[in-house]
Amino acid sequence: MAFAALLLYLVNWDVQLAILKLIEIVQYPTPTDINYGNIIGFNPFCDFEVWATIAKVREVIKYSKNGFYYTIQIEAIEARLKQEYEEWKLEMRKLAKLLSIVKMDLIMMLKLKLLKHG
Repeated sequence: MAFAALLLYLVNWDVQLAILKLIEIVQYPTPTDINYGNIIGFNPFCDFEVWATIAKVREVIKYSKNGFYYTIQIEAIEARLKQEYEEWKLEMRKLAKLLSIVKMDLIMMLKLKLLKHG
């Protein structure tokens, strides 16, 4: 019912044009990916940026000469994130060591100050 109403609305409520549009849709070639329109939960009016991004990704995939290998892309992103995390951990260790040294220096300075004034 909603589909029929949408078709009628698109052709300004002309029943004959709506029937022609339906015939055109039915005769359209089978899509290469039946999930193109299956974005459950995304309302293009509320989540337009997400919907537009998905549409752009699909266009890139469609015209990509090398294809789009989702698993390979995910693995590459995962590897990059793991590498970044390992680098971050190393930096945090260096920082912790430096802070430990600074802490020890501050304690020594406080002890010396207390001894002078004590």
